[in-house]
Amino acid sequence: MPAQEHERYGPTLVPAHEYKHMNQPMYIGVGANINPEQNIVAALKLLMPQVRVLSVSAFYWSDAVGRDGQPSGRPPFLNGAIAVDTPLDAVELKFDVLRPIEETQGRVRTENSFADRPLDLDILVWGRNVVDTEHLHVPDPNILNWVFVALPLFEVAGDIVLPGVDHHLRQIVEEMDTGLLRRNEQLTKRLAQILAGKD
Repeated sequence: MPAQEHERYGPTLVPAHEYKHMNQPMYIGVGANINPEQNIVAALKLLMPQVRVLSVSAFYWSDAVGRDGQPSGRPPFLNGAIAVDTPLDAVELKFDVLRPIEETQGRVRTENSFADRPLDLDILVWGRNVVDTEHLHVPDPNILNWVFVALPLFEVAGDIVLPGVDHHLRQIVEEMDTGLLRRNEQLTKRLAQILAGKD
């Protein structure tokens, strides 16, 4: 079976014979700093009819930073992670499910990767698969750089070994400053209620 193609982005995945198997958990990073609680709640509700949501991490406030990694003075971000099960591959999930949800919540993509945003949905890990294309990189390189990505991922994925990197996630988190994060208990509890069908 040849490498799969996406109708808008052409050849996008590693060759199919390199997949371990298609139906593996995917872990989605979630972030926002424009109406973040509202947009993250909406994102989970829009996602649940399209995939099977397995678990949701706690959500954490962190200071918005600039390219130098220092606080920028902009509104803080809320970040967390969601584990899902789906027969979709990473490209289908990213561009046919996650991107439309972002756009529904008002996301307009720019060249500035540090810009304020109403919603950001990124595939962090897809089983043992590695995707390295112009439009998608899995595992997400930011797992190694930012505690607000790595810690929530650890909460939903456990001590996995990042494919293609061969670092244990626990070790990555232990080497980061988790004191930079402030847990949002109210949002964390509400998302758990939504997942349990009580909201």
